[in-house]
Amino acid sequence: MKTAQLTHRTRVRRLLTLTAAGDQDAFADLYRVMSSRVYRLAQQMIVDSALSQEITQDVFLQVWQKAHTFEASKGHPVAWLMMITHRRTLDRARAEHTSSNRNTAYAVATYTPDFDQTAETAINRLEEQAITRSLKTLSPTHREAINLAFYDGLTYQQVGVHLGIPLSTAKTRIRDGLIRLKSSMEHT
Repeated sequence: MKTAQLTHRTRVRRLLTLTAAGDQDAFADLYRVMSSRVYRLAQQMIVDSALSQEITQDVFLQVWQKAHTFEASKGHPVAWLMMITHRRTLDRARAEHTSSNRNTAYAVATYTPDFDQTAETAINRLEEQAITRSLKTLSPTHREAINLAFYDGLTYQQVGVHLGIPLSTAKTRIRDGLIRLKSSMEHT
């Protein structure tokens, strides 16, 4: 193993030991020495730089609080820091994903389109004008049957009685009138 690596590992181990004893200066040095490496790992895992910065801060907060739990016999402090970073990054990625799904589900469930009264009124007027124009293209018998059924709200039987025609004739006039009305509106 190279001397520089040994020196780095020894320095990190010493800084972590001092941090565990509550040495704030050692913690600041540990942060300076290791924060870029912690950040890079988080960045590689989740890409989002702002979130990677937050994770880096979370990792070092955890290191400050839990440095005393590090056991040198179980591994190197750099590996311990990288394991904390890896776990914290996975936890944050899962939390962000869950939050995003929850927010999306809520947005979908509570979505109400904006109501534009002016546009709605304009559309209704245009439709009424188109229907009125198309009604004028119908024969008087078809127009009267449709007016009675749709504007006066009469049933087929009531239209037949009002016009003095059999029920089947009333149905035929209304149906034929609607077919012609639809055709006329499609060509408008």
